[in-house]
Amino acid sequence: MIQLTEQAWAFIPGPSEIPDPPASSLDRLEYAIYSPAAIAQAFLAYPDFSLMHDADPSWWQWRAGWERGQCFLLADMTLFETDPIAWGGSSVSGYCELDDLLSLWRALREEFPAVWLHNSECEIHTPESFSRLMTSHQEP
Repeated sequence: MIQLTEQAWAFIPGPSEIPDPPASSLDRLEYAIYSPAAIAQAFLAYPDFSLMHDADPSWWQWRAGWERGQCFLLADMTLFETDPIAWGGSSVSGYCELDDLLSLWRALREEFPAVWLHNSECEIHTPESFSRLMTSHQEP
């Protein structure tokens, strides 16, 4: 099981033309432009994800979640204040199996290939580097 609270994890848009993102979000010069509505739809299309708060009065209030037994994931929405407004990322927190989060991430990346995982230390992870990190924390 993994707990996603200590490092403030978030799905973020990043560069889409390269197989791996920069190691730090501080080095991120480009990012894919995705609409908040499309990202929200992708979360809600994932099995058992449901809307907890709609985008009223704005996308900043949007929340969705998933729950199965003792496992749960929560996601929200941040924005780039561009014209038009673009998805800036989605904080993700919860307690689940590593495969639960990776499955959600793969589903998001099917439609939005430039979605990466970022933490409070500004590290950007691929699914593989995140798996290695989480597996190393679970070892005795």
